[in-house]
Amino acid sequence: MSTPIPIFVATRQTQGQRDNDFCFVPEGEIVTFPVFTCEGEEADGACGCRRSLCGVHSSTGTTTMKVALLEGGRPALEQAIRFSLRDGGWPQVGVEKTIAKIVTAASQFPIGTVVEWRDDLFTARKS
Repeated sequence: MSTPIPIFVATRQTQGQRDNDFCFVPEGEIVTFPVFTCEGEEADGACGCRRSLCGVHSSTGTTTMKVALLEGGRPALEQAIRFSLRDGGWPQVGVEKTIAKIVTAASQFPIGTVVEWRDDLFTARKS
């Protein structure tokens, strides 16, 4: 049995605190970093790639995510990310680095904290 790990899941909580918030990911879906970000894009740019994480199943983005525990632990997160990359036609590279980055970032906050990600920095949102 794997030890639960902290991850990020999509949430609509605090949506609207920023004028350019969006959430196209179903509530509770595991989210990960975009495969790439647009060159020259800024956090508040039109694309949103520098301020959103992507759902592993829906392949859509959200600017709000919540820290949650993943019961299946690291193997479950790895499987979700690998399936997401495969389904999107992306190469299966950088998975371990992505997992480490997600777990390290999520570990900085209490479970249930709603956060935003802007220019590679996670910040807790005010409830």
